[in-house]
Amino acid sequence: MLLDATTILGEESEPQPDLALRILPEYGGQSRDTPAQYVQGPAELLTEIAHSTLSIDMHQKKTDYQHGGVQEYLVLCVEERELYWFNFKSRRLITPDAHGIYRSRIFPGLWIDGPALLALESTKVAKAVRKGLKSPEHARFMKRLQMTARKR
Repeated sequence: MLLDATTILGEESEPQPDLALRILPEYGGQSRDTPAQYVQGPAELLTEIAHSTLSIDMHQKKTDYQHGGVQEYLVLCVEERELYWFNFKSRRLITPDAHGIYRSRIFPGLWIDGPALLALESTKVAKAVRKGLKSPEHARFMKRLQMTARKR
């Protein structure tokens, strides 16, 4: 996980997302660290916390991330108290289940309780994260990452 890291997506695209979640190259990820301590290539998941930057985050950055190969993009809109989670591979929004839980498609087991996050209920947010990390899909994902690393 990277906080506020500059990500080089192309010659004219170097956004600085609030949070990046990457799969390391040795596990099959699509980005790498450069000697200058930048991230070259798209992280699998980028996140923005939008307040005064909402227009940029929902338009210019979203377009840059999509064209740059980012697979999922999450925008937490502070003032509007909304969460948008884009799956660029399927070209659809990730929507919550009946309990308000959002589930990553790229990181199986990454579950976020949207209503709890927006209400700043950290105990409920942590509970959803723990439950996701104990899920069968997360176990399969971790096994797949380990198998990829062994083949390299």
